[in-house]
Amino acid sequence: MASIAVDGVPIAMAVGLGRVFVTLADSDTVAVLDIDDRSVRATVTVGRDPGGLAVDPTTSTVWVADTEADTVSIIDADSAAVVATIPVGTRPRTVGIDARTRLAYIANYGGSLSVINADTRAVTSTIPVDGSPMDLVVSTERHAACYSTYSDLPPNDNTKVRCVDGTSNARILDIDVDHLVGALAVEGRTLYVADRGGNRVSVVDLAAGTVTRQLDVGAKPIAIAVDSASGATYVVNSSADTISVFSPE
Repeated sequence: MASIAVDGVPIAMAVGLGRVFVTLADSDTVAVLDIDDRSVRATVTVGRDPGGLAVDPTTSTVWVADTEADTVSIIDADSAAVVATIPVGTRPRTVGIDARTRLAYIANYGGSLSVINADTRAVTSTIPVDGSPMDLVVSTERHAACYSTYSDLPPNDNTKVRCVDGTSNARILDIDVDHLVGALAVEGRTLYVADRGGNRVSVVDLAAGTVTRQLDVGAKPIAIAVDSASGATYVVNSSADTISVFSPE
């Protein structure tokens, strides 16, 4: 349909508010793309080495993890300007927002999760975790933040996904998917977990805390997205140069 040129190396993206937001790590910016005319509407300077980002539709803002700055930048989507910068833990990588509880979760690669009140923009708690958090998603149905970790020191629990409760911050799930945990995606109470070293995606029932099935995909899936309108799941296979598409159950 279209190819949109951006001024930098795209790292991550989020879709919402009629726009696409893309982090460009090499230029410390976020590109704002218009979905209708498929053009770059604005480029916003954020903190050093921006990584994951998330859209908060309640406040029409975009939250960006500034990995090398140890901060989160909040962009007003309408004015395309940074309206707040919040210090968090060491090397933040990804952001997830629970629109119902109004809490934002930041996965800090240095070994913690930062919890932020999305309305007051104050850090309410810091949760120490085992290993280095890499990806994080939030289930608004389960009111839980689920994250993957990496560690090269024993015990190397790199096959587990962990979830913390949105009220108590206590760990409520510790799910072994029997493969290296990579990218995550969530829809309702269903969690999708990519095998970053293989060719499958595990489907997890968050209500039961169990793997219900595994989907065969291309080699080394690197990203997952679920279309909430159609229920279709899309998996990007980095070593196969393909995208696997699954219809809803």
